[in-house]
Amino acid sequence: MDISVDLSVLLYPSQWGAVLDELPAKAEGAGVDVDNIAVEQLYSACEKENVLVDDYWLRHGQAPTGAEVYRIIVNGASTLPLNKCAAAVAEAFPADTIWYGTAEIGHTEFGLGTTLAWTKSP
Repeated sequence: MDISVDLSVLLYPSQWGAVLDELPAKAEGAGVDVDNIAVEQLYSACEKENVLVDDYWLRHGQAPTGAEVYRIIVNGASTLPLNKCAAAVAEAFPADTIWYGTAEIGHTEFGLGTTLAWTKSP
């Protein structure tokens, strides 16, 4: 079935390139065939009132200085149960990455501020 995974992820900008390079193959290995990936940098992790930043504080006892919160949208297909698709995509993140997200049936159109970061070659 066609699916869309919409994730909020706390990453350091230096990690993004490697994550993007590995995401399609790792997601496929976990059960999601990726058609395209869009990303939007939401804000600096120094912003207050963010569940990802709060989680980082609880785990590490300090602010995630230099980290950013990204919105990553992955359109693709999967035979996994829908509630397993977001975690399958998150397999591409470094092991200690803090994220949350959802998956839904169908593809998500990218909005303003969202940049197409990767697309499957025909």
